[in-house]
Parts: sequence; structure tokens; C-alpha cells
Amino acid sequence: MPCFSNAGAAVAALAAVVRYAEWVARDPGHFVKPDGCDPEGARILLDQLLRNVHGEQLKTLDPGPRQSCWRTTA
Repeated sequence: MPCFSNAGAAVAALAAVVRYAEWVARDPGHFVKPDGCDPEGARILLDQLLRNVHGEQLKTLDPGPRQSCWRTTA
């Protein structure tokens, strides 16, 4: 059973639960797969790029290779 130090904290927690429930219940819309996407190629590329990254290490990725997996427009 949750225990809160004051009524305001309990109300804030309940409000967060309500917001989450509303988010879960919303219409998810329609999934659209844009032309030129290669999710499997992107997964393989990321696996290769992140092979030597362990834990919470960050790695700067070269943006060049990704162009073969998905198209970006600006």
C-alpha cells in the first residue's frame, strides 16, 4: 500500500496514474512504413556500431552509414 507524506503528494501520484491511463486508452492511430526504410539493416548496423559499448557508455556515431538503412528528409 503506498504511503505519502502529505495529501498533495498523494493527489500528484493519483493525477499521474490518471494521465497514464488516458495515454494508454487513446487511439494509437495507423502505422505507416515510409518508403526507403530498412529496419533490419538498421538493427544490424547499430549492433555493429555498438558492439564495443558496455553499460552506460556513450558513443559518437558517424551519421554516414545510416543513410543506407533509412532516408531522412530535412
